[in-house]
Amino acid sequence: MKGLKGKDMEIAQRLKRLQEGDKGKSDTKTLPSADEIASRLAKNQGRSEENSNKPHVWKKDTRTQQEQVDALLDEINDEVELDARFLPPTDEIQKRLDSLKSEQTTTTHKESQIGTSESSNPEEPIKRHSGNDVEDLIKNVAFELQMDSTKSMDNLKKDKSLFQRLRQLIRRKSNTKSDNEARGNQLPKEGNVQPKLSTEEESPEDEERLEARKIVRQLLEEAKLEEMENLGFSGAQSNVPDELPYCCLCNEDAKYKCIDCEDDLFCSRCLKTVHNKEPDYKEHRSVDFRPPKRERK
Repeated sequence: MKGLKGKDMEIAQRLKRLQEGDKGKSDTKTLPSADEIASRLAKNQGRSEENSNKPHVWKKDTRTQQEQVDALLDEINDEVELDARFLPPTDEIQKRLDSLKSEQTTTTHKESQIGTSESSNPEEPIKRHSGNDVEDLIKNVAFELQMDSTKSMDNLKKDKSLFQRLRQLIRRKSNTKSDNEARGNQLPKEGNVQPKLSTEEESPEDEERLEARKIVRQLLEEAKLEEMENLGFSGAQSNVPDELPYCCLCNEDAKYKCIDCEDDLFCSRCLKTVHNKEPDYKEHRSVDFRPPKRERK
């Protein structure tokens, strides 16, 4: 400590005191013996001190090497016999599948015997509480998909206007093809001059594409209106007119309304070239159509 001054001297003295105190404590404090540690461990584990104090006796294996090998082989054979009593995973899965198939055949046979008594309400799926919940879930999902497909087909069959428009479009396509063939036969065959279409007239394929697009657009608009009506938007119903002022075939501005065709709208061209040419529609009554005036906001 020589040569230290001020705060350094104080720090050195404090360190010396701490070292002396630790030495005194280490001398007075004694470590626990092995017996005390064993008794504490026995108390913590809930065992009696008598059993814990008994020394562990390890029995020496006096068998020969051949005897040890034979004992090991016997143990392996016992394990193999024990495993053979249980089915392997693949066989167990196959057994479960066979049982499921047999249950399905029995249930289908019962359904065929029941008849129409259970099919009075086809919208409710048949629920059977079998042992396998996954099988019941698959049956219910398949039944719901079948019901959705039948409903969609019924809705498509109910849409008479769609079938009527498609039928008229197909007939119009055949009429345009026959007219084009007749015009081609009437042209003079001089040289290799090919007739060119004017800018106003389009090819039949382009006209068919345009008509198909117009019909699809009109059907989408009608579907949107039906969705809005089903959702109950009264404001949308008041602003949108009841019927769209377009031709049901070409989506042009409608000029006539056919009373016998459920008030379908036609332009002058489609009424003369398509509607009136049909033998079933010659006696239909058509009146002038005036589009309703839109209310200004």
